[in-house]
Amino acid sequence: MDTFQGDLIFNQVFDLDIRMFLLLYETRSFSKTAQIVGCNQPAVSKRISKLEESLGITLFDRSQRPIRPTSSARILYSEMKTHAGKISDTIARLRVQYYVKPVLKFGSIETMSVDLAPEMITRLAPHFSQITHVTLTSNELVRQLLEHKLDIIISSDPFNEIGELHRRFLFQEPSILMMSRELAQSRSSWSWQDLQTCGKPFLHWYLASGGGRLNERYLSANYLNLPNYIEVDSNTVMASLVKNNVGWTICRASTFMQLKELVKGIIALPMPEPVLIRRIYMICRQSEDKKTVDLCHEAASVVIRDNIAPQLRAITPWALALFSFSDENTAAS
Repeated sequence: MDTFQGDLIFNQVFDLDIRMFLLLYETRSFSKTAQIVGCNQPAVSKRISKLEESLGITLFDRSQRPIRPTSSARILYSEMKTHAGKISDTIARLRVQYYVKPVLKFGSIETMSVDLAPEMITRLAPHFSQITHVTLTSNELVRQLLEHKLDIIISSDPFNEIGELHRRFLFQEPSILMMSRELAQSRSSWSWQDLQTCGKPFLHWYLASGGGRLNERYLSANYLNLPNYIEVDSNTVMASLVKNNVGWTICRASTFMQLKELVKGIIALPMPEPVLIRRIYMICRQSEDKKTVDLCHEAASVVIRDNIAPQLRAITPWALALFSFSDENTAAS
């Protein structure tokens, strides 16, 4: 029995209303649940109310903020999680019993889709009967993970507010300024005041993306007002705008690594203090097969250590102390 068939069994036991209940129980927030599932808040509220009506019990106390699960909800949640774990264990045992290679469905954010994902697939291919990879935003990745459409995701957001997820750190990197050659050569160094008065706008990443949310939180925390005139969700489009000197942006070293060969004429420069740090995680459900998780983490760690880390250090030699990698001492396989 492969992973896809296992997902069919899970979905037969837990329909969308039940899966939405599990998520709402963990987040304690209709808005967060709606964001992860990819719908609006009223739709979540309507489904939960419909579920309560069909079960004949109240699941959440809505008179308090954040909402609180009732005693009935706590019992129901515990029972459902127990059954979900047993189903996953049964699937794992059947795989061993019949010597069937499992199917792997994993996804990554865009910056990891060029340098990490292909090498991971190459290393993992002998261990799986089928591998599917998708490139999505962090929000969409975690939504598909929770819906059992993906087994493992590589994300810049750890989603700490969601319980029942297992997270493994992959690496940490500094953010940088990305400018056109023309703009970069107009000054020897850049302060925030210089950037705000350089005559070129700050180019925003799409707010629904992990990079966009990371930048906006940073700007807000440091009281930096950079008007949002242009916002894009594609790394290539962003690099092309920068190359054409439409504006400048803040990105990560790994983003620049992905783009430097595609778009000539973009320059990486140190960003003013405090430097914004991004961490990349491998995330799965806690019930995921441990062997699968270990294989994926080992493959990712080796690719990062051997292929990605040297490139990142070469891009930002001024910020070597800001990098951190999960396993630089693992022998290459």
